[in-house]
Amino acid sequence: MQVCPKCLGTRIDLYLGGSAGKLYRCLDCGYVGPVVIVTTIESYASLAKEFESDERKRVQGENP
Repeated sequence: MQVCPKCLGTRIDLYLGGSAGKLYRCLDCGYVGPVVIVTTIESYASLAKEFESDERKRVQGENP
């Protein structure tokens, strides 16, 4: 399973690919880059839970 490193979206598309490497595009947030997270479904669940917790803490820190 491929996951976006920016939003943890799972709708990843190969944007460009060739002899110099690959670029991926996230259809959820628009991220374009050479890095995607490759994980299992089980690991994705814990990763998503941690991401939500971190995001909640970040938002609360900006808007107390």
